[in-house]
Amino acid sequence: ADRLRRIPEVVAIAGGQRKAAAIGAVLRSGLVTSLVTDTAAADYLLTESAAGVRPALERADPDGE
Repeated sequence: ADRLRRIPEVVAIAGGQRKAAAIGAVLRSGLVTSLVTDTAAADYLLTESAAGVRPALERADPDGE
C-alpha cells in the first residue's frame, strides 16, 4: 500500500455489478486516483454515494508531508 501511495496516478480498471462493492472499497481506501468502469458498477457506486455510505478517504501521504 505504501508503494502505491507514492505513485501520483493509480488507475483501476474494473466493472460489473458483482464487483461494484469491492470497487467501492478500493476507492475508499484512497489508493486509487482514477477509475475506468462500466455502467453497472458506476450506477451502484453513484447510488451508494448518494445514500451517504462511507465517504472516500483522502489519499494519505506515506512520508507524512
